[in-house]
Amino acid sequence: MDQFDLLGNIAFDAPLLTRSDRVTAFKNRQSGYLQRTAPDRRDAILALLEKYRVYGIDEIIDAHIFNLPPFENMGRAPGVLRRFGSAEKYQSTMREMQRRLYQ
Repeated sequence: MDQFDLLGNIAFDAPLLTRSDRVTAFKNRQSGYLQRTAPDRRDAILALLEKYRVYGIDEIIDAHIFNLPPFENMGRAPGVLRRFGSAEKYQSTMREMQRRLYQ
């Protein structure tokens, strides 16, 4: 569970969601977004979602994540960035992914 969910529960009596709940909801609600995404980019997004499920948001925004499987097979950070076209597009996608995870 993320701090976001804990604070939402305490302050607004919002339901407590686990990271696993959030990833499942993302995949269900955002299936159209994922389908419109290029396959190599989608693979990277899905891998990031799985890392989020296990480690949380702070870990997936840290560059060291690219030294772990499956990113090492994608070419680590340079290979993943190529899938997005540029570092700016990767960062934009990460912001969009976070927005969609927490909506």
